[in-house]
Amino acid sequence: MTHVVVVGGGISGLASAHFARRARPGARVTVLEGSPRAGGNVRTLRRGGMPVEAGPDTIVMGRPEVGALLDGLGLTPSMVAPAAGAGRVLVAHGGALSVFPDGLVFGVPTRPRQLATTRLLSLRGKARAALDLVLPSGDDAPRSVGALVERRLGREVKERLVEPMLGGVFAADVDRLDPAVALPMLEGKRGSLIRALAGARRPSGGGLRAPAEGMSALVDALVRELGDGDGLRLQQRASRVRRSGAGYVVTVAGAGELACDHVVVAVPPAACAVLTAELDGELSAAASALSAASTATVLLVFPPGTRLPDASGVLVPRTEGRTVLAATFVNAKWARPSDTGEVVVRAFVGGARSPALVEESDDDALVARSLADLRAYLPLPAPTRADVVRFVGATPQPELGHRERVARVRAAAARHPGLSLVSAAYEGPGIAGCVAQAARVGAALERG
Repeated sequence: MTHVVVVGGGISGLASAHFARRARPGARVTVLEGSPRAGGNVRTLRRGGMPVEAGPDTIVMGRPEVGALLDGLGLTPSMVAPAAGAGRVLVAHGGALSVFPDGLVFGVPTRPRQLATTRLLSLRGKARAALDLVLPSGDDAPRSVGALVERRLGREVKERLVEPMLGGVFAADVDRLDPAVALPMLEGKRGSLIRALAGARRPSGGGLRAPAEGMSALVDALVRELGDGDGLRLQQRASRVRRSGAGYVVTVAGAGELACDHVVVAVPPAACAVLTAELDGELSAAASALSAASTATVLLVFPPGTRLPDASGVLVPRTEGRTVLAATFVNAKWARPSDTGEVVVRAFVGGARSPALVEESDDDALVARSLADLRAYLPLPAPTRADVVRFVGATPQPELGHRERVARVRAAAARHPGLSLVSAAYEGPGIAGCVAQAARVGAALERG
């Protein structure tokens, strides 16, 4: 009987187990998770009488692997879209809030007139952005997203549109962010960014969705599928992976060893580097070269009647000098009726903007700083409840050259038949990318 050991019980690991069982129906599949709960960054709490996400709150639909997973788990009928007005987002600038212009791609316009009426740019900034259409192409030297946007569209577009949007998505420094990951539709393009994006193909598919009862419904369904046996072993942390004949042995801290035919390392690169140090020093070194940051979600519950702007949330640029990267107005984004009438706001802190904050500040300090930042723009009362959920070293930072570093990891792993690596760090943020990688684990097992 084939034995597959999956190291890591986040979405990457659980989805890998799902596709492994589909590929080899008779296989034994064991998932090792070092913490007391499965799901990794996916965590749904119930606040204000409704499901509220501490981590990712949507899945990008359209990839066939995502559809296959949801169909296989019976979740497709329960998937819902954000509210009709969820696309309206605000941006903090100069102590006030302005509407983020419609139709931009991560802050980059596809038509010059998209910037004409926004209050986020000065007349000088708008004129500078228009120069993108006539500036020469320049050289092919590698540039970060920030450097590329500033060169073509000017500093204001970078600081007031692109940085708050991509800073919120990646919790990264746009002056270090790799455009191959953040703006892949620009790959191979030269010259005007506006023209390049206007002619670029957009991903097809069904947009953003989430289970009606929250993202943890996905985790729960994957865990149920593993059964009540030893399919999922919580609080069992793998410490080493080594070869043994044609297979592998996984050492579990305080719990002995597991022999297997195929091992899936579904943990962040830093943990992968430790696990594979004995197996392959080159693989370990390549994995350790991938960067990650710590972030935290601050969940704030406000009393009934608390008024928020007509929007799904707010982005806070680095130039505002605030700790908060962004905030979501949960009731508005999902149009979920609150059983209690309370109003819930999710604030995000940490990342490249304040790398030590998440690891060094206590919960009370993070709540106080988040409240102070939001109150600079919103008349918020005292919260009735506040929670802090930390994701230490769990947010990938795809810095310039990221794709090449990932290629080195993949090339080293390919030397070891029966070894698979799955992580959000390898294909950009988001559950869809993790699911796509997990599906490839199943395909590898199917091939034998």
